[in-house]
Amino acid sequence: MAGELLAVADSGNDRVQVFRFDGSLAAVFGSRGPAAEQMNRPSDVAFAADGSIYVADLFHQRVQRFSAAGELLLGFGTPGPNPGQFGGPTGLAVHGTFVHVVDRDNSRVQIFDAAGELVDWYGIHALRPREGLGKLHYPLRLALSADGRSALISEPVEDRVQVLGPVDPNEEVLPPLPALPPSHFGGAVDADGPVVVITEPSIPKVLLFQMLDGEPIEIGSFGVYGSRSGQMLWPADVAVDLAARRIFVADSGSRRLLSYSFRFDPQEEVGFDPERVRFVAAADLGEIELGDFLSGSGTVSIEPAGLWRDGEGGLCLSDARQGLVWRLDSRMEISGCFVPPQGRVVLGDGCALAARGEAGAPRAQCVVDGLGGRVLELPSGRVVASGFARPAAVLATQAGELYVTDGGSHSLQRIGAARPEVARGPGLGSRELTKPRGLCELQGGRVLVMDWGNHRGMIFDRENKFVRAFGSQLFIRPTYADKQEKTPEPAAPTAPPPAGPRVPVLDGSRPWHAGRSAITHDGNFLVFWKPTPDPIVERQTFAVEAWVTRASTPNELAREASIELDAAMPEHGHGMNVVPRSTVQEGGSIRIEGTRLHMPGRWEVYFDVRVGPRTERAQVTLELD
Repeated sequence: MAGELLAVADSGNDRVQVFRFDGSLAAVFGSRGPAAEQMNRPSDVAFAADGSIYVADLFHQRVQRFSAAGELLLGFGTPGPNPGQFGGPTGLAVHGTFVHVVDRDNSRVQIFDAAGELVDWYGIHALRPREGLGKLHYPLRLALSADGRSALISEPVEDRVQVLGPVDPNEEVLPPLPALPPSHFGGAVDADGPVVVITEPSIPKVLLFQMLDGEPIEIGSFGVYGSRSGQMLWPADVAVDLAARRIFVADSGSRRLLSYSFRFDPQEEVGFDPERVRFVAAADLGEIELGDFLSGSGTVSIEPAGLWRDGEGGLCLSDARQGLVWRLDSRMEISGCFVPPQGRVVLGDGCALAARGEAGAPRAQCVVDGLGGRVLELPSGRVVASGFARPAAVLATQAGELYVTDGGSHSLQRIGAARPEVARGPGLGSRELTKPRGLCELQGGRVLVMDWGNHRGMIFDRENKFVRAFGSQLFIRPTYADKQEKTPEPAAPTAPPPAGPRVPVLDGSRPWHAGRSAITHDGNFLVFWKPTPDPIVERQTFAVEAWVTRASTPNELAREASIELDAAMPEHGHGMNVVPRSTVQEGGSIRIEGTRLHMPGRWEVYFDVRVGPRTERAQVTLELD
C-alpha cells in the first residue's frame, strides 16, 4: 500500500493489479511467460518509497521492480542456495531503500539495495524439531517495524510468528550458516507393489524407493530445476505404474504433466542407480480447448494439484485453478472432465474407488475439497465425508477402507461409522502427525502417510497399528520404541517390463536415412541426425542437421514437429553450459547450432520432439575422450 494505491499479487493470473482506495483499477501489468517482464505465480508485492512496486516472482526465482504504471525497472535473482539466489521468494517488505526478501526454501531473509545488490541476510535453517530463536522452518511472509530494526516472520508449518530484533553487540553470536539445498520430503506420494515414489518439490526432485522387509530403500532419484523438457519447477503430485514402468509427475510450476520410465527388477540386488530413471514425454496443460470437454469456448490453463491412477489404465488430475478433475489416457491426453455438481471447488489429491458403476462405466473417483472440508465422490457429487478442517488427500484401499489426511487437525482418519482416528498431532510420537498430506497403500494393506510437517513418512498396518517411520533422523527418533519388527514383503508377482520401441527397417530411399537414428522413448517419432564435424570433439562447438518422422511413416518428414536439443552427464549431475539454437531449413530438416560438450566422459544427448502440446524425448549416448 502506498498513498492511495493498493497493489495485489494476482497469483493465479500471473499478474499484479493496482487499485485506488475507491476500488477502481489503476493499473494491471504482468502475464505468464519467461520474459523479463513476465511472471510465474507472483507471491507477494511491496511498494518502495518512490512508489515503484517490488514483485516476488515465485517460480522464476527472482524479484522484479516495476513502476506504478507497470514498466519493468529492475530484476534480480536466480535459482539456487548461494547468497543472492533464491529457493522460493515468497514475502517482501521495504524499509528505506532496502528490500527484505523471504527466501522460503533456503530458510532465510535476504536484504537487497535499490540496485538489486545483496547487502545482508539473516535467519538460518532449523534442523531440530520445533527450533526457534531465529532458526527458520519454511518462512513465508514478513513485516518490518517502522524503524526497520525488528522483523516479524510467519512460519505456517510451525503455526507461529517469530519476532527478530537487533543483535546485542556484547553477546557472542555465531555467524549465519551458508544455505544448503533442503532435503525434506514433500507431501506427495504414490506406490505400486514394492515401488514407492515421493516428491521433494523444494529441490525439486522425485525419489524412487523399493520396499524391503518393511523399510523403504532409495534406489533412484531424478529432477532438475527449469522449464526445459524433462525439467520441473514445482512437482505437486506423482503417480507410479509398475507394470508400465512409468512415473507421472504433475508440475504445477510449469503446468505440465511429465512422464518418466524406470528400470526395476525385483530379482536384482537392491541398490541406488543414478541412471535408473529417464524422461519420456511431457504434455503442456497451459492451453486446453474448453469446448472439447465442457460447454463454453476459449482455452483454460490447468494448474495440476493432485494426480492419481484412475484404475482403468489412465490418470485423473485435479485442477486447482478451475476446480475440476480431468481424466487422461495412458498417453497423457485429456479424455474427459468431472465437474462437481455443487460447483467448482478447491480440489486436492484423490483416488479411484474400488467399486465399479454400470458395466463399461469408468471407475468412480473420490477427491478432497480442501476449503469445503469434504470428500466428494465423482461424478455423482455425493459427499462421502465432511467436517474436516483442511483435508489434503483421500485413499481407497483394496479392502474398501477410505482414509483421509486432515492437515488442519493434524490427523489421519479412517472413514466409517465411528471414523476412528489412526493418528493425531501435532507431535513427533508414533501416533502423532504434523500437517499430514499424501497417502498411498503399500503391499499387505499397509498405509503410508506423508507427515509433511515432520519431514517423515509414517507406515500403519491394516489394523491401524504403527509400523515404522522413515525420513529425517531427528524427527523419527521419538518413534524408535514403538517400531515393529521387520517382516518380509508380501509375495506379489511383478510383471516384466514392457518391450521398448525399436527403429523400423528403413528402405534407404530418403536422404535422412543415411544419418544416425534414434526413436523417442514412447515410440512415436524417429530422429535422424548428422553432426558437423563428425566425430564430435570435446570442447569444440558443433552443429547438427536433424530430421523428424513419425515411426509409422519413416519416409515422410513430420514437418509439424520441432526439436530442442539438450545434453547431460548423469555421473556428474550437470548438463551443457550452452543453449543450442534450432532453425527449420527449406527442405524440412532442422539445423541445430551452438552445441558444445565441454568435458570428456559419458554424455547423454537428448532430442526433444514437440508436436502441439506434447513433447517426446529420443536419447543417444556419446563417449568423448
